Amino acid sequence: MVNIALIGDSLTNRCFENGWGNFLKKNYNCNVLNKSFDGFTSRRIKNMISSLIYTNDIDIATILLGTNDCFLPNNNKIPPDEYKSNILHIIYHLNNYNKNCKILIITPPISQEGKKHIDVYANKICEIYYENKNQMPNLSLINLYESPNEIQIADLSDAVHFNINASNKLFNKIKSEIDSKYKHLF
Repeated sequence: MVNIALIGDSLTNRCFENGWGNFLKKNYNCNVLNKSFDGFTSRRIKNMISSLIYTNDIDIATILLGTNDCFLPNNNKIPPDEYKSNILHIIYHLNNYNKNCKILIITPPISQEGKKHIDVYANKICEIYYENKNQMPNLSLINLYESPNEIQIADLSDAVHFNINASNKLFNKIKSEIDSKYKHLF
């Protein structure tokens, strides 16, 4: 059975009840492993990634981080260049355990705070993909700002978290990527 690890913050951690993580499990009849924590940043995940992923039996991993990096209170946000470095560290760790692991990096979505802050972090995810896609054919980009089906403010249940519409949009983007590139795993 295929193992999919979902790495992230609360946008990932809350996807299991009636969200995109649950949709993945039902659609693909796979093991979906929760490797996410409310309130976590890319720095915290980077610092504990070796205790989160320590096996080579992860077939697909998603990485959705950035919202907390961008909006930490008291001006403690993670600088965009460090954020990019942290995400790369997580990707390299996954590759070190399993060169065949398919890695889907996901841009952080819009939040109630607006696009101007989080755009920089979303662009860092796009940079990672475009700078590494030739050396890492197992790397895919899920851009939540890109039409069609980008996440809108109306797709949030509160100022940040996904409602069912956002979960469906993200699931459909992930499903499209899996079906076009990785369907052979299932």
